[in-house]
Amino acid sequence: MSDNIIEKKSCAIIAKIYVLPIIGVIIQNLFYGLSLIWICVVLSLLLIFINFQNKRISTDPLTQLNNRCQFDVYLQSIQRGMTRGVRYSIVFIDVDKFKKINDYYGHVYGDRVLIAVAGVLRQACEEKGAIIGRYGGDEFYVFCKTAIKDEIIKRIYKYLDEYNGTNNEGVILSLSIGTSDFEAEEFRDMESFVELADKAMYENKMK
Repeated sequence: MSDNIIEKKSCAIIAKIYVLPIIGVIIQNLFYGLSLIWICVVLSLLLIFINFQNKRISTDPLTQLNNRCQFDVYLQSIQRGMTRGVRYSIVFIDVDKFKKINDYYGHVYGDRVLIAVAGVLRQACEEKGAIIGRYGGDEFYVFCKTAIKDEIIKRIYKYLDEYNGTNNEGVILSLSIGTSDFEAEEFRDMESFVELADKAMYENKMK
């Protein structure tokens, strides 16, 4: 699954950060007069800076989830990590009547609602090997294996109910969810699967 690919990339960067200075010390001890330690330290710091910048670019500043830019990146990662015969799912989530919430309670409260929804998605997808992000506005996305899709959706509603049960501000949040499923062989027509999930979400919203 693609989340494992992303995690491996992060681990590889962290390993390089620590390994480079060690390599510099070893080479410097083997070849007297050759100074590499500070070069390796500078390279490690550069890797830290690049990793930090990439994280900022790929993270939604409000919810701290993956952002819209990462959507296509993860699609490609999923494509590379796919196993033939295994179905994957795109899940789109939209906050119902979000504009009314914003208009009545203000944008600060609206931001708190989006942060709360992000928290619900984190809980629902915890240890499930799913990728979650904010698609834009009040829309979110989840990538997961189809085998666990229904469980994740159930968990989303479960944690949403828990949030509503403890929220004393008078707003009952509801979400519309749409999904589409695909296999590695069908990946060339990925745009249609994104559109199907989006359409299903809006059909759910209209009920």
